[in-house]
Amino acid sequence: MNRPTPYIVYNKIGTKAPTSSARTGYVAATLDLTITLSESRKLSGAKNGDGGSLGAINEFDGATMAIDIDKLKTIAPPEAMPFTIQRLGHVVLQVSDLERSLVFYTRVLGFKVTELYSEDLQPGGFAFLRCSTDHHSIALVGSATRRSQHAELHHVAFEVGSLDEVFAARERLREQGATITFEGRRRAGCQIAVEFLDPDGHCLEIYWGLDQIGTSGYVRPASEWKAMRTLEAAVANPVVGQNIEK
Repeated sequence: MNRPTPYIVYNKIGTKAPTSSARTGYVAATLDLTITLSESRKLSGAKNGDGGSLGAINEFDGATMAIDIDKLKTIAPPEAMPFTIQRLGHVVLQVSDLERSLVFYTRVLGFKVTELYSEDLQPGGFAFLRCSTDHHSIALVGSATRRSQHAELHHVAFEVGSLDEVFAARERLREQGATITFEGRRRAGCQIAVEFLDPDGHCLEIYWGLDQIGTSGYVRPASEWKAMRTLEAAVANPVVGQNIEK
């Protein structure tokens, strides 16, 4: 299958963003929120664990967080930032067996090893892995004492260039016996993805078709979200502007 690139959202469906690199400013904000437990699925509209990445982990079974969504939407950067963050640079994960994790990230996911630290430089060893011209996009430190509990890091996502590659990734993960935790389309962002666990239980995502935001700040309305729980269902039920050939 040769599928075209997604017809992405910029200022509105079908309109590309201007080429201007002008930045919008930040507005300083202070949060004064009381977070309690209540029915998170009721607040988020999630059904059967389809909300957000790792839906099953987001199931609180009666626990809720009472937050003021409208208030959160007003939080923005201050006007005169002295620097501008351009992109996510790299992620460093602690792993319990460096060699085992290197095998997974290289032979299953296709990352290349750039450099390695011996234990005299870093207890447990340190591996720098790349998927582009950057020296490293992900790094592994072999000092973890247990599997990931998702207490701090929820998941790490990797973009691929076509929808076919998401299908190919799913098949490779199945062949290699990896634990797949989700496949299909989430809601916000509308990317089509497969989510899975590495040997230490870190959740990873391979995706295609993430909505893009232009200088006007236009964001796809929630009424256009179509959460799907298989890749096939996501292809059969495209969202507005996502150019998928059936």
